[in-house]
Amino acid sequence: MASEQVLSLRAVNRALLARQLLLDRRRLPAAGDGRTAQLVKTIEDLVGLQAQAPFPPYYGLHSRLDGFLPGDLAGLITDRSVVRIALMRGTIHLVSARDCLPLRQLVQPVIERGMRGAFGKQLAGVDPAELAATGRRLVEAEPMSFAQLGQALAARWPDHPPAALAQGVRAYVPLVQVPPRAVWGRSGQSLHTSAEHWLGQRRPQGGPARPAPAAGPDQLARLVAEYDNLLLSHAERSRVVSPEATRRLSTINGVIPGSVLVDGFVAGMWRLTRSRPEAAVTIETFGPVRRLGTAQRDALTAEAERVLAFAAPDVAHDVRFAPLIGS
Repeated sequence: MASEQVLSLRAVNRALLARQLLLDRRRLPAAGDGRTAQLVKTIEDLVGLQAQAPFPPYYGLHSRLDGFLPGDLAGLITDRSVVRIALMRGTIHLVSARDCLPLRQLVQPVIERGMRGAFGKQLAGVDPAELAATGRRLVEAEPMSFAQLGQALAARWPDHPPAALAQGVRAYVPLVQVPPRAVWGRSGQSLHTSAEHWLGQRRPQGGPARPAPAAGPDQLARLVAEYDNLLLSHAERSRVVSPEATRRLSTINGVIPGSVLVDGFVAGMWRLTRSRPEAAVTIETFGPVRRLGTAQRDALTAEAERVLAFAAPDVAHDVRFAPLIGS
């Protein structure tokens, strides 16, 4: 009888990083359809990216892909190759057009169950099928914010809160957020239409499967995006973040900050600030900065410079290190 083998914490950490494409950066082709196909395939390999805030997916892809530029993802959003839609945990994810509806169908029972336990209590007497059909007609006629949608639905159901009516449609109809929301360098309201209407006649981009990336180095340092899959997509997170680090990352308003990986484990957080004529990345560690070895500090500095070149190429750059207060 074969003896059981227990994987070490480092082994499961490296397996998780490999699945999240954080061991080794994939190189994007210089241009053309191959570049687009590889970018879309990367998003599919990750089963989407957390996207409840508009821009973390840009940093999430930048931390995984060599040669990625903001315009790459902005283009995919505007040409409808990728969409932003409520999926896992009922939160907004960026996924490919090809994966959008199959993933939504998979998580639909969970979304509806969550709806019944929250806004659903305010919708007693409202037929879900009628609400979904009415909401679909409205958002397919013209993309709407939830406030606009709720007010329009209130004309049919005046005895129910507009916000609950709009959230009912969100639960029963796969709604996508339309550009310019989440397009790099632009801003816009969260306006929604149905995924079927938005994707319509489009044929989703895609490409052939690619080999897995080569094994990465033993020493990892990486700046991971806010709300990154690495921290939010697993029930068992100790393979990458300790309970103590989890408490330090938690905030009152639920924002998950950008995290700092040292040797593959969360060791701090980072933020980008811009004030002309300078942009800065500040790295805050869970402990005295002096605990970082020279090689680790140099690697994090290089990562920070890479983020600055990506996000703020036209201004002066500064990288700052500081321990978190109380460390």
